[in-house]
Amino acid sequence: MRHSPSAFTRWFLTLTFVGVLIGCGDSEEPSPDAGTPDTGVRDSGVPDSGPSVTLTPFETYREVLSVVRESPDHLIARAEQLVAAKDEQGLFSLVRDDIATYPPAADRLDDMVGAMRWGPRAALRGGAGTPREKAELLASLYTQAGLSAEVVEGTLVSSIELSSLFLRAPTRSSR
Repeated sequence: MRHSPSAFTRWFLTLTFVGVLIGCGDSEEPSPDAGTPDTGVRDSGVPDSGPSVTLTPFETYREVLSVVRESPDHLIARAEQLVAAKDEQGLFSLVRDDIATYPPAADRLDDMVGAMRWGPRAALRGGAGTPREKAELLASLYTQAGLSAEVVEGTLVSSIELSSLFLRAPTRSSR
């Protein structure tokens, strides 16, 4: 299934492209005449904000990338912060609430315990995974944080409706 880019992604890519074009342009302004005092105001009447900073395309890319990593939707950056803080509850909430649970196969619900479609790293990167991928991801994040963890098999509580595990949207919160 192919997903179309979100409005944010289109806006981000457009802004990055414009930033690269501006960064590549010639931004040198003519210097004031030696006899004219520098008042700090340009001819347009707008106060001069000081020397202009010209970024190379790579610097522009790095700057935009650092801003994107601050987004609550950037699950990898959030996981790295939680691992560094050794936040056990935060890691659990991230995997439980922010990563959607997909069925093990597109057309059936068998092998809920062991089926993996993409793997735990892809589940974090894509924000969705099978129950096994989410369990493996949580164990991996705990281990990276220096906590002990292992994936074990259990039984599903009979009062839980199976569809409720899959038909809920992630609840990503802003930082």
